[in-house]
Amino acid sequence: MAATIRANWTRPQTLAALHIYLQLQFGQLHARQPKIKQLAEWIGRSPGSVALKLVNLASLDPLIVASGRKGMSNVSALDRGIWEELQANWDKVATEAIAEYERVASQYGVVADADLLEAPFLVEGRTRSAIVQVRVNQARFRRAVLAS
Repeated sequence: MAATIRANWTRPQTLAALHIYLQLQFGQLHARQPKIKQLAEWIGRSPGSVALKLVNLASLDPLIVASGRKGMSNVSALDRGIWEELQANWDKVATEAIAEYERVASQYGVVADADLLEAPFLVEGRTRSAIVQVRVNQARFRRAVLAS
C-alpha cells in the first residue's frame, strides 16, 4: 500500500497551529489533545501531523529549550520564518495567528475558543474565599493572553 503524500504546510495552516501552540503546555502537544484533533479535522491533516508541527515550533521556543526540553529537529523554513516574525513583532503575528484560527473555525460554524470567552454567571454582592496556586515563569502564556 502506497503512503499518502501530503502537501507542505501553508502559512495560514501554520499560523492556526501557532495559535494552538501558544495556548498549550509542552506536555499537551500530542495527537489525543482535543484542540489538536479539532484543528487537524478543520485543515485536513492528521492529529499526529498537527502535533508534530507544534513540537517543531517548540524546538524554536527559547523557554522550552532553556528548560532542557526540546522539540523535533525537522523545522521547516516556514516554521522558522514565522517564529522569527513572532519574536520581532509578537502582537502582529499573534493577532494574525488568532485571526487565521478564527477564520478556519468559522468555516465549520464554530466560535473559536468559545470556552475562553464565556464568563461564569456571578451573583452580585456575594463573596467567597479561595486558595489559589499561581504558576511562575509562564511568560509565553501571559504574552499569548495579552495578545488575544
